[in-house]
Amino acid sequence: MKTKVVFWIIITLIFACSYFISNIKADKGITVEGIVYDENRLPMEGAIVREKATENFTYTNKEGKFILHNVQDLTGRPITAWKEGYYIRYAEDLSDPQNLKIYMVRHKTKDDPEGSWDPHDDPNASISCYRCLPGIYEEWKKDAHSQTTQSPFVLSMYNGTDYYGNQNIGYGYKTDFPNSDGNCGTCHAPGVAYDNPWNCNLNEAKDTYISKDGVFCYFCHSIYEVNKEMTGQGDTGTLSIKVIRSKDPAYRVFFGPYDDDDLKRASKLPLQSSSYICAPCHNGKFWNVPIYTSFPEWLASPYPEKGIECQTCHMPAYTDKTRFAFMPEGSTGHPIVLDRDPSTIFSHLMPGSRDEEFLKKTFDMVVSIKKTERNMNTFNNLEVKVDLTNVGAGHDAPTDSPFRNIVLLVTAKDKYGNFLKQIDGPKIPEWGGVGKFEEGNYAGYPGKIFAKILKEDQDFYHLMPPNTKTYFPAPEWRPITIFEDTRIPALGKDSSKYVFKLPIYSTEVEVDVKVIFRRFFKPIMDEKKYNIPDIIMNKETKVLKHYGIVGE
Repeated sequence: MKTKVVFWIIITLIFACSYFISNIKADKGITVEGIVYDENRLPMEGAIVREKATENFTYTNKEGKFILHNVQDLTGRPITAWKEGYYIRYAEDLSDPQNLKIYMVRHKTKDDPEGSWDPHDDPNASISCYRCLPGIYEEWKKDAHSQTTQSPFVLSMYNGTDYYGNQNIGYGYKTDFPNSDGNCGTCHAPGVAYDNPWNCNLNEAKDTYISKDGVFCYFCHSIYEVNKEMTGQGDTGTLSIKVIRSKDPAYRVFFGPYDDDDLKRASKLPLQSSSYICAPCHNGKFWNVPIYTSFPEWLASPYPEKGIECQTCHMPAYTDKTRFAFMPEGSTGHPIVLDRDPSTIFSHLMPGSRDEEFLKKTFDMVVSIKKTERNMNTFNNLEVKVDLTNVGAGHDAPTDSPFRNIVLLVTAKDKYGNFLKQIDGPKIPEWGGVGKFEEGNYAGYPGKIFAKILKEDQDFYHLMPPNTKTYFPAPEWRPITIFEDTRIPALGKDSSKYVFKLPIYSTEVEVDVKVIFRRFFKPIMDEKKYNIPDIIMNKETKVLKHYGIVGE
């Protein structure tokens, strides 16, 4: 009798616990069930089913079935489904929450060259994205990617003009190779170059409806695959990219990072959140010399193992915005635009070489000064040591364009503003600018330049047109070799020491250390009339009271 009582007590407890657990799962909402079907109306295994814009999700089993607990608002937050190779779809009939059905549609995997570059067939291309994504669009318009065919600096270098379009001024690809359009368009004008990579003239591309916006919205969001084995030589940009276009609007696809963006043409693509989507245009060689190398630099750094991608820094998550679709007043877009966790919404400003606050995060700088002891042959000297550690860039600093350079400038002055004489330590080379100091010309002053310096390769110079003027540093499109590479790799450190002669009189010595970013070498900016302000990445001033052997 006692055994039977114990048995029924155990059974009762089991049922009670099951009921309790079930209610814990459902106490914040309802439980929904259903089946996800593939394009053949067969149950689909392994689809991710989500309450839109939440972390509440599950996967379908072998029978295509799913159970999703704690659904907060069935009518306000769609139940979506996605699997790789398929569009995102959602349960349209909500009349029976325990028998939902989601019908999936497979997207194309082959490109149609006659297909449109715009999902809406809008001749204004990326402006069509403004309809539903005005905030994202406005950010992208401020980003350099939207200006790759309109930038006066790009066109000046391409055509051999100055900033104002005056001809035959300094470097110029078309000046050197007038009968070639080059492969610049494979990164700068991908909409035109995708189907004609070796004959894309930037002067023509900048006026086409699709390439006037440079790297436009739909180009990046139509990328389906990249060649992960690319070498950078002859396979840059569009040559290592596979996109999916369609002539039929119903079969176009817009790839993104979400698995629940239930617009009819959307699909998630993990590549969108991977550094590999950046690789084709950030891994480039000229004459088999590595030039644009931010991707291989990142790949060789410790960051990939830490899960830090290019997007982590250049497309950071928001801390305050809760919608990636910011519907303007009076607009008519998708009826269900929901708040999301800000950490799942990513900026499209893509900060880089033009952004002061972003660049200021690159280096950790430590400056120390000390007076050396007097000996029989010399007066006291001042020793300045500068340590720069690349803590903020996931690649070398600077990176990519070999015209980019970072100047480390170290000066020591007495209280009258006179420079102390440098008696030891590196000096800034001539590409730091020759001329007046107050005009930003620092050649010959204490310091150094971090850059990849190219030199023209005389062994191949016969390939250039006759009487071609030589340049040093050289542009990457000419036959070149690397003269020196003084850049600081990710997490790398540079230490330098400078010794100045202290005066015999007493004075207060002011030591100024600046780290200055420049998008072009100073002589190039002067010749081509590029009025680009220096960006001060780091700055520190230290003062030393010096008591000389004579009075003031």
